[in-house]
Amino acid sequence: LCTNSGDHASMMVVSSIALVVVIIPYLALTSYATVRYHYYVSDPETSARHLKMFRFLFFRYTPKSYWYGLVTLFRGASVCLVPVIFRDAAPLQLMGMSGALLGFCALQLSTKPWRGYMPNVIDAITVILIVLLILCVAMSTEFDTSDNILGTIAACLFVTVFVAVTVTVSHAAFRHFVPTPYFHIFLCHYKAQAAAQARYLQALIQQRSAQRCFLDADSLTDLEELFDIVRCRCGKLVAYLTSDTLSRPWCVGEITVSWQIHQRAIAIEHPTFVKPSINDLKEEKICKLMPDGDCKLVEYGVTDYAVALALRWIVYELPERQQVRFDMMGRQKFITLADHILGRDPPKTDLHDGKVPTNAVVVSTVPGDDEALAVGGVLAGYLNVRVQSFIPAGMLLLDDVSELCAEKSYNIIKSAHTVIVVLSANSLEVTEQLQVIIDAMGENSHCLPVALPNFRMPGPRFYDVELRTRFGEEAEEIDNRLKRFFRIISMPFSPASAYQILEAQADAVLHRIKHPKNVISKLSSLPHTTTNLQLSLSTAELSTTSSRSHISSMLASSPQALLLNKVCGEILC
Repeated sequence: LCTNSGDHASMMVVSSIALVVVIIPYLALTSYATVRYHYYVSDPETSARHLKMFRFLFFRYTPKSYWYGLVTLFRGASVCLVPVIFRDAAPLQLMGMSGALLGFCALQLSTKPWRGYMPNVIDAITVILIVLLILCVAMSTEFDTSDNILGTIAACLFVTVFVAVTVTVSHAAFRHFVPTPYFHIFLCHYKAQAAAQARYLQALIQQRSAQRCFLDADSLTDLEELFDIVRCRCGKLVAYLTSDTLSRPWCVGEITVSWQIHQRAIAIEHPTFVKPSINDLKEEKICKLMPDGDCKLVEYGVTDYAVALALRWIVYELPERQQVRFDMMGRQKFITLADHILGRDPPKTDLHDGKVPTNAVVVSTVPGDDEALAVGGVLAGYLNVRVQSFIPAGMLLLDDVSELCAEKSYNIIKSAHTVIVVLSANSLEVTEQLQVIIDAMGENSHCLPVALPNFRMPGPRFYDVELRTRFGEEAEEIDNRLKRFFRIISMPFSPASAYQILEAQADAVLHRIKHPKNVISKLSSLPHTTTNLQLSLSTAELSTTSSRSHISSMLASSPQALLLNKVCGEILC
């Protein structure tokens, strides 16, 4: 700006008015719209109007980078304001404009906000060409006072680079020698078969010691980090081997990395685990061992040769191994496993010291189903202390009771405060589980179904054919009791979920225990389309704001959703 010109004062007045009247309000309005974006997309009544009003600001970018339109506006404003801030220092103007453009370019390359590949490339190339143009102008311009200014800028840049390199190297060395967060135990398991068992082992280990135990369900944001945790941030790996564990690439990769780096591991063999032969563990047959592999282990430095050696090590050569024992009652088998992992002697007495409490919250699982048993253990671990605040007897798992017979089971259920029935895949096939339901509904006990993801509701064939085949003349009364039981709204429990979700689901179960009035499903009176409405939305679909808003608007306009809301209102009343 030239202060010697006579037009300078009038230009300053005009620019100040434009700044106050146009630029600042415009930036303020777009900033407000960006902050309110979450509300715009979640409100079905006004979302269309607001999003159409600000479509130039949002719709050119991906849903995750909805805010980048505001960044583009501030990028242009910052470049324009640099000559105003550094009025008489041309070197500072050049450095400021180049620094601002390169900083925004780095943000754009890291986030890739544009919808499509080519717009991101063009944006980055345009910024780089502008910076090169600024450098050409700088080299063709003579600066009278550039020596001192450029020397100061160079010194500042050198100090900045030196500090950045020092901090980076120091941080890398600290992370190498003192990895954080550090886990004493890494539980390697196949979630489809042992999610609840691994979760219960984790709870027992952390309850009975000060050691931290890693479970991948609690950290699903970056699965590639699992190998790094096994490599340098865990004390030992515990491989929980079920029938299909060695067919899962991530499990095999974790075992292989442990063998390559530290070889500190414990193998726990479930009764369903069958050892592959030495011939099956040869390098050329590894691909057959993992036929449906969902990741290429070679990309992570895990070769077939290393996999073959690691699996032979974990299956045949590892000296420290333990088996899930059949001869132990209920949760005692998991407590014994946890003590073995911790290097302790297992307790000598059973969980109830031979005494069966009355007026307790009884948990029934399918006998012999370790996954369902572990779900009962997880629920008891989350809720027992809080249940004892209003039910002194606390929680009792039927599988923990020694010498359990039909008469003893009936007496326990008869005196129970609440009967929680964990419904798993085999619940309808096991007579003992059905007998618990029949006894509980016959005594008008407070029943609370807790359904696992693999449970399927019984169909007409179950009532018309299977019940009559198994129970004969008593099938009609049993039919009525089971139908009354399945009209009770069940509580979902997903053992493969993160602990925050499990705690929320356990809290919902606790709420139902505190309010013992059975909640009977009224969905049977609704149209068939309503009863079959399934809202099985994955966590990944709900992670982005745009997906959440789309789902909210879809459900709000659905007639089935209106019927469900009406039913829920009647139930709560």
